[in-house]
Amino acid sequence: MTGLGNFKYLWLAFKAGVKVRERLSSLLHRPSGQVGFLLVFSFILFFVNLGQWDLWNPDEPRYAQVAREMVNGGDWILMHFNGQMYADKPPLFFWFIAFSSFLWGGFTSFSARFPSAFFGTLSVLLAFLIGKRLYSSRTGFLA
Repeated sequence: MTGLGNFKYLWLAFKAGVKVRERLSSLLHRPSGQVGFLLVFSFILFFVNLGQWDLWNPDEPRYAQVAREMVNGGDWILMHFNGQMYADKPPLFFWFIAFSSFLWGGFTSFSARFPSAFFGTLSVLLAFLIGKRLYSSRTGFLA
């Protein structure tokens, strides 16, 4: 193929890129488009490969074990870690891990990390809504 043919394909690719950029720009000027973009971006950031690795020491395995002992022992108020009372943290986060284990069929690295990823995504949405309410939609998006 000649050099002119390559230039033609480059020009078509450039024009297609401009169209995509224009559509994305028009989408991001609407609050619903901004929320959608933020949720998709947060989902990709927080949930992709969430359960691919083992739990990281020292906190993640400890939190999963406390939630597991909470479920197995039936004591949802007094928490235990390796049979010893564990009073270092309040129980709400461990309840979320236990609930996540019911949703996802057992205690896995995914189910132990799911509450953090879920509430991280909600935090991004909340930052957008607060910034939008106090200042502008653009400020909320950048927050």
